[in-house]
Amino acid sequence: MKNACSRATLLALLTSLGMATPWPSQALSVPEAGTVNAPVRDLPQRIEALLQRTRNNPDPRLYAQIEPLLEQFERSAPTQPQPKILRAWYDMSLHRFKPALAGLREVHRLGAGNAISYGLTSDALVETGEYEEAVRVTQQMLDRYPGLPALARAAHLRFLHDDLEGAIELYRAALVDSRADDSAKDWVRLQLAELYLHAGRPQDAEPLVITARQHGGMPASAMLARVRALQSHYDEAISLYLGLLRQLPNPEYAYAAYELARQTHDLALMRRQQQLLDGMLRLDTSGLYRRMFAATLADLPGRSAEAVELAQRELDARPDLYSRMSLAWALYRHGELTAAAERCHEALRLNTPDPLLRYQASVILGAAGETARSVRLREQALAVQPSLAGYEHQPAGVALPVPAGGGDARN
Repeated sequence: MKNACSRATLLALLTSLGMATPWPSQALSVPEAGTVNAPVRDLPQRIEALLQRTRNNPDPRLYAQIEPLLEQFERSAPTQPQPKILRAWYDMSLHRFKPALAGLREVHRLGAGNAISYGLTSDALVETGEYEEAVRVTQQMLDRYPGLPALARAAHLRFLHDDLEGAIELYRAALVDSRADDSAKDWVRLQLAELYLHAGRPQDAEPLVITARQHGGMPASAMLARVRALQSHYDEAISLYLGLLRQLPNPEYAYAAYELARQTHDLALMRRQQQLLDGMLRLDTSGLYRRMFAATLADLPGRSAEAVELAQRELDARPDLYSRMSLAWALYRHGELTAAAERCHEALRLNTPDPLLRYQASVILGAAGETARSVRLREQALAVQPSLAGYEHQPAGVALPVPAGGGDARN
């Protein structure tokens, strides 16, 4: 795939850091030239099955299989809605939210929507920050296609709108949908587990994650690492992330390990993960992981200007509340308090009960002189996640060589 990180390059990078192991024996194979022209009648099922697999396996080689099949399907049925829906799904998985939303709106204008297109539209509207329309579309989905997919999206919207208990209730309801398969239920288990973590209840998250992990999938292991970290089992959490990185050099896992190294003041691990992330940043030509790279660079000496640039590009492509907070944090680290506070207020518009989001907002608004709101947000965050205390004062990494044309000299 054109925009995916090169497997060979990433493997070389991991080897240089002493982290490489053979890729999994069940490694995916990219279709050979002679196998791409599959029977047209089989294409929708094959593409959908591959897209479903990306939910539990973030291996970029999956996308290399999907692209030629999708192009073949589009050529064979250029006026039909199904290729457009699958193309939108594919774009969504690569964080191309605005093109995906445009395609889905065209499908719905033609009156050709289905359960998948409604779900994707809800997701795309959330990722582009169009929350009011997302609520409307999700309600339509609940009315027309009741079940796990609709309930899960409604649950996420309730969480975003500061109804944590309501969101938990809806995710629980989604889990009892007898029509849903194990993969869909495992995905909901992980979403529900994340809400329990946001509520400061890792003991309730743990059994859900263990159940999901029994069926395999890297996201379940990553969520177990988050549970262990909130239980203060830092060595186990770090070990889980490093084990995932040995299977697949994914920036999400590298960033999570880096953050735990910061929290535990493990400077050697911080430097190794920082070097890995720096290499991954150079390879992320598609911008799939811009948000976490911006978060990493914002806290590094001499890199805050680069963080602001990345966060702004992410906001342009994905204008949701988390992109706004990402830019706010980068601006804060760069010393632009007025602009940081403005983006922070935008991120807080729904009062989303995410502890890290609230804690970062408390730091920014406190620096901007909004003391009362800063104190309130800090208390809310620390009430459920005490380990965030002092987040802004954790070790900031070391200065790595700045790419040509990047970085700054302000911090």
